[in-house]
Amino acid sequence: RDEVYRTFASAITTLSQKLGDQAYIFGNKPCSLDAYIFGFLASQYALMLPCSEISSLIPENLVSYCFRIMKDYFSSDFSNINPIPLRKFVESRTVNKVMSEEEQNQRRRGIQFVFLSVLAMIVYWSTQQQRIQ
Repeated sequence: RDEVYRTFASAITTLSQKLGDQAYIFGNKPCSLDAYIFGFLASQYALMLPCSEISSLIPENLVSYCFRIMKDYFSSDFSNINPIPLRKFVESRTVNKVMSEEEQNQRRRGIQFVFLSVLAMIVYWSTQQQRIQ
């Protein structure tokens, strides 16, 4: 388990360094890698799983990147999600904690967030496939 976390931490740090302060991985336009990274980050970060160890390893620039993509490409319903308080919320969760109504709403928004990110990846992939043909 420790080795998996070390490998993940190394990979996510490299990704964070590659992104730096750019809008997307390869500059100002998104590519399929951005869609993939977004889907992964959204699933790790927005689902609010009981185990927050992986989420807590994600650097702030990648968290902001994920939420910026959400804000730019998805419904304005998610514009009120702020990544930093969400991170603190995820990190503070425990396995047996009873969720308040606010936490349940946050979790619902997180699930919607992940659904939309997967949908974005599918749409992006299908448009790329149409370009190839």
